[in-house]
Amino acid sequence: MQEKILILDFGSQYTQLIARRVRELNVYCEIYPFNHYPALDASVKGVILSGSPFSVRDEKAPQPDLSSIKGKLPLLGVCYGAQYLAHYFGGEVKASNKREYGRANLSFVDNSCPLFKNISQHSQVWMSHGDTIEVLPSHYTVVASTSDVENAAYRVGGEETFGIQFHPEVYHSTEGTALLKNFVVDICGCKQDWTPDSFIETTVAELKEKIGEDRVILGLSGGVDSTVAAMLLHRAIGKNLTCIFVDNGLLRKNEFSDVLENYKDLPKGLGIYEISGPFFFGSAKTYCETIRNLGVNYEVLIIRMRHVPFVDSTGLKNLRETILQLKNEGTYIVLSGVSEPVKKDLLKGGIGELVGVENIYPKFDLALQAAKEKIEEK
Repeated sequence: MQEKILILDFGSQYTQLIARRVRELNVYCEIYPFNHYPALDASVKGVILSGSPFSVRDEKAPQPDLSSIKGKLPLLGVCYGAQYLAHYFGGEVKASNKREYGRANLSFVDNSCPLFKNISQHSQVWMSHGDTIEVLPSHYTVVASTSDVENAAYRVGGEETFGIQFHPEVYHSTEGTALLKNFVVDICGCKQDWTPDSFIETTVAELKEKIGEDRVILGLSGGVDSTVAAMLLHRAIGKNLTCIFVDNGLLRKNEFSDVLENYKDLPKGLGIYEISGPFFFGSAKTYCETIRNLGVNYEVLIIRMRHVPFVDSTGLKNLRETILQLKNEGTYIVLSGVSEPVKKDLLKGGIGELVGVENIYPKFDLALQAAKEKIEEK
């Protein structure tokens, strides 16, 4: 049974980022609405409460039932989660005199607290809230403060329950990842043995067991979610999967033919990944992590770039490193849909030398044909 961390979501814009940071620590996690999470079993090693656009003082503020969690499992409240754990258990949360938003530095850190093990004095953190914890419950202890926020972090006596009013998941909190590691690894005891590859193996095994010899019909949109679902199901049940894509008359120009083209006659060992939008410093790292994780599963990977208007220096650097890693793993790379301006940037950045100029194509059908020929050679 795969051990995991549960993240209860109160509507925060950062919830997905918390999950990403946990998974980057090779720990599996799942996000659920605060009022609709599954029954806890031995696989759940700890729980994180997210932030929220609500104030705990609002009449309609989210109020989770934590009776099966608090005091029984390691629990970390982030921002709203921390304020909730203080306000509804004997403390007091008030509107701050000024909105606490932006960078701050910890003026006090209790390194004896396991959550703050090896966290530096004066470590930079990111605040984003309009309320503040004015009074802590009597059995809560302050473990970190800033010059403006005395109760920036606390722990609950007799429990593995902690609260922090800052956001460790954003990169502005310079030691945020270390703090999350302290929680999920040291406090929750997670083994850090999860990877995207292990997720694929586990999911395929679960699908095989659940579906058996039954047949499945999958509605395919051509987007990332349905494509991933299709690939996992195909690995699990093969010919017992039927995918249906419907032209409803409201698709973008050429979308119907493009989607069919994507999935038509794809040989075993061929993967396709599409980049949509500028390949620049704000997106390059995320794209390249996905390309790297996907590419190692295939003999040949086609990277579609028809919707990439430009590539900046950061994008080139990340793409170059990713392609080099995949080549070392034995994956052959083909680029398709590359416009002339983007091709010039790729060649200038050394991508042509890595993949071969002959493997940079303006159209997908040419790239697909080259990929098929390469697989046949192997």
